[in-house]
Amino acid sequence: MELTRRFRKQLEWHFYNYKAELALYSERLAKLNDRRNDIMDSMASVNYAAVGGRGGSCSDTTASRAMRLESLDRMFDNRKDWFCVVRNTFNHFMFEHEATIMLDLYVNGKKRSDVLKTINESTFWYWRDRWLGVALMWAKKFDLI
Repeated sequence: MELTRRFRKQLEWHFYNYKAELALYSERLAKLNDRRNDIMDSMASVNYAAVGGRGGSCSDTTASRAMRLESLDRMFDNRKDWFCVVRNTFNHFMFEHEATIMLDLYVNGKKRSDVLKTINESTFWYWRDRWLGVALMWAKKFDLI
């Protein structure tokens, strides 16, 4: 898949909205932790009325709760979205000069003209295509494109 103008615009939109997507990701993580805490709290209490009941079946409530916890973690880990694409792209360039340009442009809200004062214009376009190419690779890996 080629990095066309359409894909560039789409990818850059997600970079520019990184803060909002980070907030959504953090909110989902908080909800997951709340659900996890609810399950853990329910494990601390014992239902003595159910002990020695008439039912012929034997259920392991601890195991079923552990399975619910595991499925919650799997559900969250398997959820790959645009926030993950942008985060992985930032991490890919973390120790390179591009990271400073990316953060200034997308996170700190600097204008492109201000960023172009610090580096050569052709270098900027080369770097932008480079980091958008990495983002496209992650988007394809997560089946978002």
